Amino acid sequence: LRWTNYLKPEIKRGEFSSEEEQIIIMLHASRGNKWSVIARHLPRR
Repeated sequence: LRWTNYLKPEIKRGEFSSEEEQIIIMLHASRGNKWSVIARHLPRR
């Protein structure tokens, strides 16, 4: 929590946008449960 609040304030918090959800769904379908790979496609998350 300290990391997201103080050391990295530009991290986007909150719910995912519709566009981000579509990216996650598409990447999950093609890459499976490789969340570190999926996270690379979601800047500042």
